[in-house]
Amino acid sequence: MESYSDHNNKRSIRFAWFWIFVVCGIFAVALILTPSGKSHGGLLIAGTSVRLPDLCQFKQLFGRDCPGCGMTRSFVYTPRLQLADAWAVQPIGTLLAILLAASVPHRIFKIAQLHTGQSVRSTTKAEVYIAITLVVLAYGRWFWNII
Repeated sequence: MESYSDHNNKRSIRFAWFWIFVVCGIFAVALILTPSGKSHGGLLIAGTSVRLPDLCQFKQLFGRDCPGCGMTRSFVYTPRLQLADAWAVQPIGTLLAILLAASVPHRIFKIAQLHTGQSVRSTTKAEVYIAITLVVLAYGRWFWNII
């Protein structure tokens, strides 16, 4: 019979692999995209002239940037290590992208620990708090820019 600890370890390992897959998928999509080159422009599919439509409903309705405007472009710049450009379009997005990138080796390390039977402390709660803090900072930055 499988113990509670073994079941939790297997669940933790599955979640860690899922997380790694999602984060790598986000960065794979980011590498497929490229900024259009305009100062506040959209994105192109790399190697083509196919422009992605502007999907920000807030901007379409109110004619102003939303708190997350520039987030996708900052994710496009970050894996290319164009951190100054990423920071210029959305500092919070840059921090979030770096946090997500750092989570991959962290999760791999946790998987290795779980496979060897070592006790592993969950960092999910701290990671969620950091993400929430970044979202709050994005809204604060946005509010500061509109007043």
